[in-house]
Order: sequence, then structure tokens, then C-alpha cells
Amino acid sequence: MRPFKAIFLFTCFAVLGTAVWIGFKFKDEKRTVADMFMHTVYTGLFFGQLSEPEIEVRFDDGTHEEKIVAIRGRLSGLTPDMLDASLFTDLSVPMSDGHVHNVRMYHPGDYSKEERWKRWPVLLHIHGGGFCIGNYKANDLYLHDLATAANVLIFSVSYRFAPEHPFPQAPNDILDHYLWLREHADDYFGDVDRIAVGGDSAGGNLAVVLTHDLRNLARQGKDVGSVKAQLINAPVLDGDLNTESYRNYGKLHGLTKQTMYGFLACYLGVGFEKIKDPRAFPLHGDLSSLPPALMFVYNHDPLRSEGEAYAEALQREGIPTELHILEGTHVSATIFPYFFHSEQYKTVIHASTKMLQSM
Repeated sequence: MRPFKAIFLFTCFAVLGTAVWIGFKFKDEKRTVADMFMHTVYTGLFFGQLSEPEIEVRFDDGTHEEKIVAIRGRLSGLTPDMLDASLFTDLSVPMSDGHVHNVRMYHPGDYSKEERWKRWPVLLHIHGGGFCIGNYKANDLYLHDLATAANVLIFSVSYRFAPEHPFPQAPNDILDHYLWLREHADDYFGDVDRIAVGGDSAGGNLAVVLTHDLRNLARQGKDVGSVKAQLINAPVLDGDLNTESYRNYGKLHGLTKQTMYGFLACYLGVGFEKIKDPRAFPLHGDLSSLPPALMFVYNHDPLRSEGEAYAEALQREGIPTELHILEGTHVSATIFPYFFHSEQYKTVIHASTKMLQSM
């Protein structure tokens, strides 16, 4: 057995044991041991696929598209439903070109027939996955917790992936989702005047891009409203893969420099490092007149430097910005079972709740 395989199997068994323990911790919140077991299997496989030596060694040899599509194929159908069906509603949302996307709406804590005279704040959430993989259900547990704690409606959306649908398809889909939500949120008792956007990793990029798109459309005289807050988690905001955090953490298990190269080459094409289009890399855009930002970065994450740079740039523009550096964590941890009972997770939920309730 190759050393990597032995390490990978050991890690899987270790986290499976952790899943059982966490399952008991959450037994009163409609999360079963089996749920946590399956969620751990999924996340283990997800990051195991990204770190297999035969996939990771070379993403810059002209075969990045085939390798990314292969990873997606291996993960297809593995995302388990983690919640009781009474806690969410699945929707189908049409895009402006007729394509239809899946969306999951997570119910607020008091989302009952007796309370539906109310109008709840809304969060449009965008999952990560390097613009190429991922699933709108991947953050089930986190988004349910946040919907309950903050008492908000959360719409977790899907979007078309590269390489089949390269830039700018993903940000165009997200803009369509927002415009649909602005028109239809009231149908689900959401307050169209209190919409926030959030996302993790690639989804953080797309959330930030949406804030720029809406500001630019408003400046052109378009009546598109605006988002009131941005909740950004470990975002991809720059094409520079030689930042301090990439140098320090770009070879760790999980998201690596080589993996991110493959993702960005699929999404933007080889040579993406030279691209300064703010719809691709919003760190290079006009950062004025944007909504207040709540940002989370992880201290062992290759994406940490660009997240910190964006927070600092927003602060220079006078945008109210709150940055949390979560210690002892890597990548966007809100899909990992081990994270849900940590102090860092409590920080994420508390700070996000405070931001959403302030809208």
C-alpha cells in the first residue's frame, strides 16, 4: 500500500469516529449518527479526491479540464441530505436564458403557519468548489444552524460549472438568482428590502462579485436594489498563487496550490494570473459604495492572504468591515463535521447572526 493511501485510510477512520461522537452531541437537533457518518464520508472523499497524488501532481500540464471533470464525476451523487425535510424547501429557479437551477431554502426558527404574517430577512448563499465542483446542499448543517440562530430565510443556490461553462457564466447565474429572489422572496415571506449575500471559497468570490454588479447596475440607473450585507467565508479573490499563505500552506492536505491552479485554469483559462477583470478577481475592482462586510479567513488556508487583503482594502474605502481569523483551521471549514462543535464555529454563527439581524 502506498504511504498516501495508508495515511488517507487512517484519516478516514479517525474522522468517522469523530462523526459518531458529534452525532451524539447533536442528537436532539434532528441530526442522527448516520447523518454525521455520511457527512464525514462525503467531506473525506471530497478532499481526498483533491489530494490524490495522480490528480494533484500536475494540473498545469494541459490536462486540468479532464482531471477536474473526473473529480466531479467521482463525487457525483455523494452529497447526503443532512436534515429533516421539514427544515427546508427545495425549489427550481429559472435563469434568464431558460436554464433551471436547484435551490434549497432553509427555514427560520419560527417559520410556521402561525408566524407567516412576518417578513424574514433573506440570505442568498453560494457554495464553494473552485467554480468547478460542489453542491448547493454541502452546507446543510451550517445553513440550518444559521437560519435558526439568526431567524432568517436562507436560499442556497447552484450555478453552472467550468470547464463546460467558463467565466462569466457563474457570476451571471448568481445575478439571475438575485433578481429572481428580489421578485419572488415575498412569495416565501422574505423581506426584499433586507437581502444579504454570502458564500465560501469560490462562492465567496461570487458573492463579492454580486455586490459589485449591483452597485454598477445602480450607477447605470437600473432599479435592482442592493444587498444590505456581505458574509464572506475564505474567498477566492485574486489570481496570485504566490501569496504568503500559498507559500506557507499551499502544499497541505486539501486545497493546494496545484488544485487551485486547475480550478482557475478551467474557469478562466491558462494565463489567468494576468487577468485583472474585477468580475473574475474582485480584489482588483472599485471597492467604493459596497455593503458592510463580515469576513472569515482560516489561519492555515492558502486563501488567507487575499481575504485579509480584501478586508483591509474595504476598510480603506470606509466600508464597515469585520474580519475574523479563525485559528487552528484550514480551507472553508463549514462543511466539516469536526468544526460544528468548536469555539470557532460558535464565532461564525454569533458574528453572522449579529450581522444579519442588524439589516
